[in-house]
Amino acid sequence: METKLRYFIFLTDEGYTFQPESDFVESEMDNLQVLGLSKGLNINEAIENFIQENEFLNELNFDNVLVFELISNNQVYSFSLKERFKLKK
Repeated sequence: METKLRYFIFLTDEGYTFQPESDFVESEMDNLQVLGLSKGLNINEAIENFIQENEFLNELNFDNVLVFELISNNQVYSFSLKERFKLKK
C-alpha cells in the first residue's frame, strides 16, 4: 500500500490586514493570514514539519493557528473582485 503525503495550509486570525490604496480612516479588514504550507502523512506530521521548517514563527506573536487540508495541491484559482462585480451589474 502506497502512503501519500497530504498537504496543509496554516492560517491565523490574529493580526490585521489593510486594504490597498484605502482612503478610509478605518481601512482595517477582518481576515486570515497565511503562515505557511506543509505536508505530511497525517495532520500531526504536517504540524511537526511546519514547526521545524518555520522556526522563525517562534519569534513572532501569533498563537492561534488554524490548519486546513488542501485536497487538491495542483489547482489554484484566482479572480478579480472588480471584474466579477462588473459582471453582476
